[in-house]
Amino acid sequence: MYFTIRLSLILGLLAIPATGLPQSAAPEAGVLVTFPEDDSGFSAAERAHIENIIRQSEIEVRALLPGLPDAIEVTVFLLDRDV
Repeated sequence: MYFTIRLSLILGLLAIPATGLPQSAAPEAGVLVTFPEDDSGFSAAERAHIENIIRQSEIEVRALLPGLPDAIEVTVFLLDRDV
């Protein structure tokens, strides 16, 4: 499961430059991890673990893709279906 989460995250980060989403004005460098729902279903420990995986993955992906934007935003939410 850890491999699947990490692979999904890395693939998601790889797709960021191709999305064409509008960039916000002067974002900070690094990765911003958000959990949009007030009650996202994640415990504090789970949130910390997810953020750690995302931050570690960002380091690995930036080494492979130095052209990534300085700021990356990752939104984490639960899906109630099989993907």
